[in-house]
Amino acid sequence: MLSFSRSTTNRKKMLQPHHPTIADYTEAEFGEYQRLIAVLLSGAKRVVDEHGPRGAWIPVSSERPDQVAEARGLIADLSRILNTSRNGLRQLDNRVRMRLDTDHGRNSGLRGSGWLHK
Repeated sequence: MLSFSRSTTNRKKMLQPHHPTIADYTEAEFGEYQRLIAVLLSGAKRVVDEHGPRGAWIPVSSERPDQVAEARGLIADLSRILNTSRNGLRQLDNRVRMRLDTDHGRNSGLRGSGWLHK
């Protein structure tokens, strides 16, 4: 179970997850965080090296429809890299929240049920 805080927006009460601080990460978790950021940057660098090695995009084709298709593919590559990293970071944050909740006894009633731990 994730921990949540109440916030008010437009007079509506909403539940929002607590965001872990850097102090909440173990060394291994922080190492995973750094690895995910390194993967993000290396993936972006690979795309830049392939499509704009001198800092400017030069389309392969001189035909506009081909350029548009190439640009869309380039954007899709970058988007995929970013989404993969974002999803990994979100999963890591969720694991940290779950660990903190368990460490603080918030899930004490669920510990024996087995559904929380694999």
